[in-house]
Amino acid sequence: DGRTDVYGLGCVLYEMLVGKPPFEAATPQAVAALHLGATPRPVRATRPSVPPDIENAIATALEKLPEDRFPDASQFAAVLSGLITTRSRSPRKRGVKRPLGAALSVMMLGGAAFWGYSADPGTLDPNRVLVLPMEGDSSAHSPPFEATLALIASLNSTPSLNSIDAAKVAPGISGSAAGRLAQRQHAGYYVESKLLASDSLRLLLDLNDMRDGSVTHRVLSFANGSNGWTIGVRAALELVPLLIRTGRPPELPSLVGRSPAALGEYFLGEQHYRRAAFDQALEHFKRAVAVDSGFALAALRGAQAADWHLRPAEAEALISVALAHEQVLPVRQRVFARGFDAWRTGRADAAVQRFREAIALDPSAVEPWMALAETYNHLIPLASPLDSLAENAYLRVNELDSTYAPVLLHLLEFAVRHNDRDRAARLVAKYRQAASDPGRLGFAELMLRCVQDSISDAGWREAVLRNPANVMAAAQSLALGGLRQPVCAHAAWKAIWFSDTTTGSTRGANRFGALLGLHSLLVARGRYDELRTLMQGDTLLHPKYRGQLYILGALAGGDFEKEADNFADAGLRLFRSGRGNLGNNDLWFLGSWLAHRGRTADAAEMAGVIRATGDEPRHDSLLAASLEARTALASGDSAEALRQLRALTPNATSDLTWAPWEALAGERLLLAQLLMASNQTREAVQVAANFDSPVPISYLMYLPASLSLRIQGAERLGDDRLAQLSRKRLVALGSASQD
Repeated sequence: DGRTDVYGLGCVLYEMLVGKPPFEAATPQAVAALHLGATPRPVRATRPSVPPDIENAIATALEKLPEDRFPDASQFAAVLSGLITTRSRSPRKRGVKRPLGAALSVMMLGGAAFWGYSADPGTLDPNRVLVLPMEGDSSAHSPPFEATLALIASLNSTPSLNSIDAAKVAPGISGSAAGRLAQRQHAGYYVESKLLASDSLRLLLDLNDMRDGSVTHRVLSFANGSNGWTIGVRAALELVPLLIRTGRPPELPSLVGRSPAALGEYFLGEQHYRRAAFDQALEHFKRAVAVDSGFALAALRGAQAADWHLRPAEAEALISVALAHEQVLPVRQRVFARGFDAWRTGRADAAVQRFREAIALDPSAVEPWMALAETYNHLIPLASPLDSLAENAYLRVNELDSTYAPVLLHLLEFAVRHNDRDRAARLVAKYRQAASDPGRLGFAELMLRCVQDSISDAGWREAVLRNPANVMAAAQSLALGGLRQPVCAHAAWKAIWFSDTTTGSTRGANRFGALLGLHSLLVARGRYDELRTLMQGDTLLHPKYRGQLYILGALAGGDFEKEADNFADAGLRLFRSGRGNLGNNDLWFLGSWLAHRGRTADAAEMAGVIRATGDEPRHDSLLAASLEARTALASGDSAEALRQLRALTPNATSDLTWAPWEALAGERLLLAQLLMASNQTREAVQVAANFDSPVPISYLMYLPASLSLRIQGAERLGDDRLAQLSRKRLVALGSASQD
């Protein structure tokens, strides 16, 4: 009947004032579901200048039950016309309420009392909430007294809120004195409510913010016969997202049916997560799942926090919970959860596909954009160029939510790589404000100081003595993504190599990491004698590591054929004396060099041994497939080699940075070269561009060959800009300072 038209007109007026419809979602079905069960964001939350009575009139038009709306559009129009006429004649004074009548009234109760005094916000605790007794018609089927108790108990079940029963501290309290009582109780908020009974029950709920005088209105509908506990808990669920703010709208469909205690933990987790305090966020998300084992969204967010916090076992456990209850998640979150599971297990291309599906469902959602950026930045999908794709996705996250701390460090890394010192300095300051743990800035500040020329070799050594992990992280970030800051990366790794004084396994790990970094960097810069001197002077690491690094350097085009041959000959003799003398990783190094030297039978034999004896199926099959592809190429079967190289996919997670057999650097270069030789130029350039990946250390040594191939491909394709840029980078790499 006409009340349907009233609802439609309410939607139109809402959009005219707010700029978008009251409900938006990825599919018509999802929009319909929101119209049936969700409450639209109040008009004044977006447009504070809209008078409250106008907002209330539109809210009445948008009531779920037809009997709660205006009976027809003419009365709706008359009310709006009367409001506008009244306002044009007599501007409303601050704090004075102009009632609309029973049909439009949303309770202000004691709100006008705000203007009788001035509260000091510094004395008010935003976690303390004064709850006034619920008013209600005595004919209501659900006693307001029980609903008030349920509301207080539900708020107190959260981990941080402390609700105060106004009836106990001030019996007979009235709305006009509520503000003063809240101030005496140091409460940041007070809650007023009224239960109205007619054909259904309606709860008029007001949350008064003592700190700024604002009032947030909610109108909740219940079936007749609803008990007090149901009403009080529902009111608490409506208030928790307003009291524990996270800086972005809550995922309402995913929160339906959750308990106030679980919601409280969830929103506290969100607060910490957005400030990059991932350890604290993880604990809150885990407690939310402990309170409510079916809380899929809390489990999903907990898995993300655990992943950031480098706790893979907990990430695996939590994502398993989320996927087990994925039916309660909206479609976008369900797709995202599957993408996160793919990301966590190293299935980079599947993760990219899922995250892009989630973005298509909701382009304004931050999490899938962030996850997509992380996939480009930490894994090696087929998409190209990974560094640019990662940076663009991080920039999109920042556009969508400029207060989201986790993205700021990544943007800072890119700014430093591009030598944009001013932007990097601004991002440091912004992160310091947004994040709860500025200590995470240590490595980024070192990067910034280096490109600002404000850190000397002695400064790097001092930094190593203070915190070698920060220096290692700075060196890694400065080098990866295409080695755009070679001098800074070199200085940082040298400082670790020569100055680290830690003991035990930590020193060995730091020294080995610095050696791998220096090895890749010096090969890329053609500084072979310096690298020989460095490795020959080492007495800490196992001698076989030096031989393996000589093989890697020679495969990348470095002048180490003699050293590689000597090491391979010794390794082959050891292999012949007993097949158990060499591990599968050792066989991979040895077989790769023998295939490169044309000794295909030996390389094929080692591939077979790896397949026959391997006890890590994913890892060992990758090693064997790599040797088989190299053997096919050395045998002259370029078509088979091309097929096999295309099938090789880096699919590890934590080992991609340091383990050359996981990153498949040499195999990727061979693939690009074969594609170029078979006139598949565009794909060859795409593969070569991924040597600018922000992930594997071993990619650095292949940069000169990669850039040369990109120059050749760009010239074929007539892409002068790419050719010029690649040539400039190649020249800069070779002419970098020798200090």
